[in-house]
Amino acid sequence: MTGTASGTGSGTGSRSEYGGDEADRAERLRAGFQSQGAPGVTADAERQLRQKRLIYTVIGTLFAVLGLVLIVVRLMRGDGAGAWLGFYGAGAVVAALGALLARRASPRWAFAVIVIGGAVMGLGDQVGH
Repeated sequence: MTGTASGTGSGTGSRSEYGGDEADRAERLRAGFQSQGAPGVTADAERQLRQKRLIYTVIGTLFAVLGLVLIVVRLMRGDGAGAWLGFYGAGAVVAALGALLARRASPRWAFAVIVIGGAVMGLGDQVGH
């Protein structure tokens, strides 16, 4: 018997373990897996976005409540209503809008709006003293 008759020789089937058709098939499989992407990476990105939204919502809410508390404390101390009241109120409203933006829109914009609200409240503190 010869090598081709028993099927162990170089016939027309797959050539060798690492060459020819099997190598092409391995490359196609590898390319297919790489094109699928990594599900863990997208899940991590979504989780981080949810965490940012939650953190910025809490920060914006705290700034808004802080503005209202400052208004009440200063009015209880006997300070007369003035420009500081408008700045504190406007800052609290802007910070609350930042908290809403954090839940609905981009966390970057929300953070910027919250910082602006804090700055407006800071102006009210400077005007009031």
